Amino acid sequence: MTTGENTVGDVFSAGAEEFHSWSRVLWDPVGEATADVAAPAGGESVLDACCGAGASALPAARAVGAAGRVDAVDLADGLLAIGERRAREEGLANIRFHRHEVTSWPAPGPGYDIVQCGLGVFFFPDMDRDSAALTRMLRPGGRFVVTVWEKG
Repeated sequence: MTTGENTVGDVFSAGAEEFHSWSRVLWDPVGEATADVAAPAGGESVLDACCGAGASALPAARAVGAAGRVDAVDLADGLLAIGERRAREEGLANIRFHRHEVTSWPAPGPGYDIVQCGLGVFFFPDMDRDSAALTRMLRPGGRFVVTVWEKG
């Protein structure tokens, strides 16, 4: 995913601290709402697509507990570093932040219980195709949750 000469990851990495400065008032409430709708339960596995600084990945990690796991995937190294720091500060050992193109992320054998994507699908070159790729990472009966901006 590129915008001119820079990738989307490069753009968000360059402004990571400024982006994160909005976490408390914008990104974290949206992330909490995304995780609330996904309703992760103890022991479940979650893929947080386009995770940024962890707004929805961190509440998912809290919810799945030590027996669960969260793979948080994004292209922005700067935001991933902030997410890792936040997870360490909370003592969350069940979450891993990965720099990878999420639509080609290798899902675990049985798939994920939940794939969630808060405010990220509109960065996909082809939202239908790339969202379908995310749904294929779900185990049978898994949940796919996407948060988008409301038009207007």
